[in-house]
Amino acid sequence: MTGIYDYMTMHMKEIQQDILTLVQKESPSIDRDAANQCKEAIQQLLMREFKQRAEEFPQQEHGSHLRFEYGDGAEQLLLVGHYDTVWKKGVFPIKQDGDKLYGPGILDMKSSIVMAVWAVKACRELEIGIPYKIVCIFNSDEEVGSKTSRELIKEEAKKSKVALVLEPPEASGALKTSRKGILSYDIEIIGKAAHAGNAFTLGVSAIIEAAKQIEHLSHLTDLELGTTVNIGTIQGGSAKNVVPERVHLGVDVRVLTKHQQSHIERLFKQLKPTRKDITLTVTGGVDRPPMPRLDSTEHIFDETYAIAGELDYIVKQIAAGGGSDANFTSEFTPTLDGLGVIGEGMHASNEHIVLSEIPKRFALLAKLITELK
Repeated sequence: MTGIYDYMTMHMKEIQQDILTLVQKESPSIDRDAANQCKEAIQQLLMREFKQRAEEFPQQEHGSHLRFEYGDGAEQLLLVGHYDTVWKKGVFPIKQDGDKLYGPGILDMKSSIVMAVWAVKACRELEIGIPYKIVCIFNSDEEVGSKTSRELIKEEAKKSKVALVLEPPEASGALKTSRKGILSYDIEIIGKAAHAGNAFTLGVSAIIEAAKQIEHLSHLTDLELGTTVNIGTIQGGSAKNVVPERVHLGVDVRVLTKHQQSHIERLFKQLKPTRKDITLTVTGGVDRPPMPRLDSTEHIFDETYAIAGELDYIVKQIAAGGGSDANFTSEFTPTLDGLGVIGEGMHASNEHIVLSEIPKRFALLAKLITELK
């Protein structure tokens, strides 16, 4: 073990309290006022440790995005995390059960924001030089697609030698060196309503058209290529005795490569109704580009593996089907994701972190920001 690990172990009580402070400030993505209360708690944490506040980027529908800068290295290292959560306020009680600490957004990913602060703090107090200028982006809309923060993240990624994204790892602790790209579509189908008994032949069923489109779209799934097409939502019809006039489909597509992403885009643009008295409208497109496992990614992982070994810690890598802000950073700079605290239950009622894993994970990040080449 190293001095950094011992430092984190010695300060576990304070670290746990900082995590609880942020978790207690519940911050749903769509609740701007609540999110900004959590934002202010992060600002107070930064002021306490570094005597400076982060730059704020106010938003109309979400909390303010934060950009925090530390150090004056010639090259920039980017840390990315989000403080918004999928949880409505008041539905998920905070509790501790042995080695597990439960709470809304504790794993995804408020503990990671605390990790970023304590990693830099440990290096400063232990007088371990950080060769980089550290830039932290803490955004407030990741859970709803990072629509208002993605350009900020991209701009900082362009200026960075490497990006470390602090999303949770797999339950095993495995880091994420590739992610699928995401496309999101809404399909509106309009037919003609009619009484199902008195005027059945005058109606044009939007539901029958939807069934045909669903059958067609489902065949676009190609598991060998890593492409999945999920018709996740369907709403339509008004009553059993009315030929349905409208149907809405919500479709999620996951792909491994930009080539497949472009192919899917073309197919959705070419969607047509199967009969002329139906109107079909498609909106949407690319939500996040793929994060491929590049040689540069492998190089960062190999370095991380060696650095983790100094903590008697074996890390593994996986490919993830879900998206994160790493999908954006990886377009511009080598990116390693999944560096957050170990736990389980993202977006589920058992969301928790494992307290005994905190020292190693925090120490690993601290060593990465000082030792990555």
